[in-house]
Order: sequence, then structure tokens, then C-alpha cells
Amino acid sequence: MPEAGSPFDFVVPEEMPGAPTDQEQLDPCAETVRQVVSTSRDHEVTDRAGARHVLRLSLTLAETSAVDSELRVVIEELDRTASARPTEGEPTDGVELKGFSPRQPHPDHTDALRAGFRDGLPPQGPVAGCPFGNLTAVLKKVEVVAGAPTTEMYREACRQAAQDVTAKASWKVTEAYFSCEVTVASERTPDVYKVLSSRQGTAVRADSSGSQDTLEFHLPVRQAFGLSSALRHATSGKASCTLAFSHWADAGEDTLKELKSSKPKG
Repeated sequence: MPEAGSPFDFVVPEEMPGAPTDQEQLDPCAETVRQVVSTSRDHEVTDRAGARHVLRLSLTLAETSAVDSELRVVIEELDRTASARPTEGEPTDGVELKGFSPRQPHPDHTDALRAGFRDGLPPQGPVAGCPFGNLTAVLKKVEVVAGAPTTEMYREACRQAAQDVTAKASWKVTEAYFSCEVTVASERTPDVYKVLSSRQGTAVRADSSGSQDTLEFHLPVRQAFGLSSALRHATSGKASCTLAFSHWADAGEDTLKELKSSKPKG
């Protein structure tokens, strides 16, 4: 158990992944913070014997796909002082709770911190009711100030910090995009452009090899349903495509209006 005055720090790895690991579970739109936001608080409990236990916790939220300079400074500073290798926590409802630490906490405390973060996170995003995603939670500091905090104290401290930081944050909706690579017989290439254009696809690359073209588009994930069938139909079976996660981008006004109109009331 950590002793008073001996903090351990979490920080995201130097390379913060923005790509989901399971495309089947990828939310087409996700809510994230507009800029880095942090909170720091002390959680204090006095036990039945009158002993005082104080736990200090600092929590930061950042958009995973756009780490800004403020958080990068934190990462670099802790990189200089940390001696352990990066370790990653499990995703928590679309939010990455990550870190590395020169002093790893007891596994029970680590689990309690993750559970507390999950407890304190609202059930859905405040802008359009989308799931949280493209969002990284960074535990910059967990310090035992006094006494010997219990596992439940770790959980409650992180729950309160999560509530504080999500209330302070300014939120936005980001939209997930696929990279769509299409292989097509050259004479049917115009048909591919028609299909992708109708689905808000943007051409980023075109290569030719003999009688075959290879085209690459960026396509909103929400527009990808049924794409393979549409391409086969439009080209008489002479086109095939592969999809891979590409990036997140701020949702446009039309997308926001559609999401807000379908947001549950109340």
C-alpha cells in the first residue's frame, strides 16, 4: 500500500492510439472534449477510530486523436522522470483510461480507480446523446496525503474527479471515418465515383495498372453500411472494396442536426 507522501503518476503513452481495435463495435459518432480539461481534488475520510485518511487525485481528459501541447508537456515531463514501461488500461465505455507509472498501484486500487471513473462518467454525451469516444482519461497523480486510504476510497475519489472534470469540460461530437480502398475494372471507375460521392466519400488517391484502377476514399462510418453490395451492383460485379479505420473528424452541421433530432427527450 502506498505511504503518505509517495505519489504514483499515470500518463498516456507517447503514441496515443486513436484507432478502435474492433471495427464492429465502432460508434459512427462519439462525444469528446474540445480541449484538454483537468481537475485536482482531495478526498478525505475520518474512520471510526478518528484517524484521518486523505487521497489526492488529478484527472485529465483529452481528445485522443488531437493531443494538444498542454498534455504533451505533461507526457514529456513524466517521461523524463518515470522508470517503468508504458502500460495500458482496458477501455471503459469507449474511453481509454491509460498510463504508465514509476510506482504501480496495488491491482485492487487500479481496478477501483477504473471502476470509479466509470461510475462518475455520465451515461451519454451532453451534446447529442452519443456515446463517449475518441477520448482519453489521464490519471496524472494519485497521492496518499494522510493515513491509509481503502480501496473504496480510491473508487470514490476517482468517481468524484470524473464527475468534476466532465462537468467542467466543453464537449463536441466527432465522426469516425473509414479509409475505403476500391479495386475496379477501369471502364467502371466512373460508377465507383458516383456511389462514393452519394455517400459523402472523398477521393484521396487513384492508381492505374493496366485495365484495373485502385481508388482510395475517406468515408464516414455511418455511410458504409451496404457499400460492398452497392458497388457490386453499380459495376456489374467488377469492383470490390476493403475498409479500415482512418481518423476522427468534427461532425458537420447536418450530422449534428440529425443526431440531435434523434436524441431521446428528457
